[in-house]
Amino acid sequence: MGYAWREYAIAWIAPSGTMFASLLHAIDRHLPHSPQGQLHSQMRAWLWSTRDHNALLRLRRARIVATRVRLLAALFLVLTPIWLLVEYYAFPTELWLAVGAARLSVIVAFTGLLLALRAEAERQGASTVALFGLFIVPTLFYIATTLLLGRDTWQGLAQAVLATHTFFPLLLVAGISLFPLTVRESVALILPILLARGWMVWQVLAPGDLFAVLGALWFLLLVAGVGMLAAVSQMGFIIALLHHSIRDPLTGAFSRASGDELLELESTLAVRHGTPFTVAFIDLDRFKEVNDQHGHDAGDQVLAAAAANIASSLRSTDILLRWGGEEFVVLLPNTPCSKAMVGLERLRVKGFGLRPDGRAQTASIGVAERLADGVDAGPRLIDLADQRMYQAKQAGRNRLVGCVPPHDREGDRP
Repeated sequence: MGYAWREYAIAWIAPSGTMFASLLHAIDRHLPHSPQGQLHSQMRAWLWSTRDHNALLRLRRARIVATRVRLLAALFLVLTPIWLLVEYYAFPTELWLAVGAARLSVIVAFTGLLLALRAEAERQGASTVALFGLFIVPTLFYIATTLLLGRDTWQGLAQAVLATHTFFPLLLVAGISLFPLTVRESVALILPILLARGWMVWQVLAPGDLFAVLGALWFLLLVAGVGMLAAVSQMGFIIALLHHSIRDPLTGAFSRASGDELLELESTLAVRHGTPFTVAFIDLDRFKEVNDQHGHDAGDQVLAAAAANIASSLRSTDILLRWGGEEFVVLLPNTPCSKAMVGLERLRVKGFGLRPDGRAQTASIGVAERLADGVDAGPRLIDLADQRMYQAKQAGRNRLVGCVPPHDREGDRP
């Protein structure tokens, strides 16, 4: 008996572990590396959880998830009347009415998903709730129909229809592959299906037969592993494609075009939730002298080093944009002005790398915040931060001017 248990454990766990290792290796090869060397590790974290996803990634993924949830829900709504007709000829009237009631409940739930997505399709919360509803509702339907039909022996058409109910968990875990998901999301979707399948085999289909449960779960887990591989790989490819299409190739910061979209998203979220939102406008001091005296290659190195120094001082939720030339913008969601000024002062003191002649590269920084300045629109916040950056320039450079008294003790160093 002990030997059989070990054989079952090896057969059940080993394929899943190998598949998961292959998943991480395959995705890792496709993740881009930035000049700063930080985006790669950040993107790997994005594959595990959505917690630190930036607003642009949330928006793009929410659109994809919402579209595919709509398609699958609509497909189910179209096919359900056909299955109701087939089950009418397969089962006695009482059972058909009971199964039909369960199907009608699913129809109502899926109709609600479609209506919710029609109004909130681009919100991550709405698309995530709809996604989990798409899998949880059929799982509950599987439990209900198994309790209704699983204890009896059926022949002919009824047996064929019952087989479709038995394979429902298999279809659900395979369906994971249609969506770009993180590891945590994949596990959260798969686990209820596995528990439902194991409990139904244990209680209804093969009561008390532990090996039947392990056999059913082993095969389901293999299919779930393939589905998870496809889902997380989609997430990785979306991250990589998004990086290449919206990032500045020199600095790794978001480009101006994507920055406009991120600015609108973050300012809209701040207004919706009533939270602070700070914008910092950073302009490298006397950068034209670097290009004129040392060439554009040297200037590119200074820009890349400056972006790396800025990025290393930011939180995972902060967003760095290359606004143009030697100008950078930092978006600080859910950050009051006073807290932002403290962090930006540390950045100013730390510096922005070295110039080709070995001197420290400094910058002038202007800061604006939604609540402190009474400005909700993102573009207006940028304009205000830009004006304050010019005030820092006119006051002698290497200064920080914002919605609290300026930090300008050191003045211009270059």
